[in-house]
Amino acid sequence: MPQRPLKPCRHPGCPALTNTGYCEQHKREQWNDNRKNARQRGYTAQWEKVRAYKLKRNPLCERCEQEKRVTPAVMVHHIKPISQGGAVLDMANLMSVCRSCHDKLHSKHPGGG
Repeated sequence: MPQRPLKPCRHPGCPALTNTGYCEQHKREQWNDNRKNARQRGYTAQWEKVRAYKLKRNPLCERCEQEKRVTPAVMVHHIKPISQGGAVLDMANLMSVCRSCHDKLHSKHPGGG
């Protein structure tokens, strides 16, 4: 039976190829016990409501729109990362983005979000 082709690591900006979601280095990082869980990082039920509201108000990727492209937004990005003091629920700190733009944004400042 032929093997499946290798795919890029899911970690933004990582050039490694793998047959699983993440390369060995990023697989270890994904399961790092020191990382806070989503609720501890501020992603609560209230966040889900704000996220849904933002996507309803801005259903297209705001970065793609700046480049005259029309792409559906599927994620909400914090302009100033929470880890750097950005407000979790402040609409002025949120941007509707497509997955591609979100990955690019996180490859620029991997510690933020």
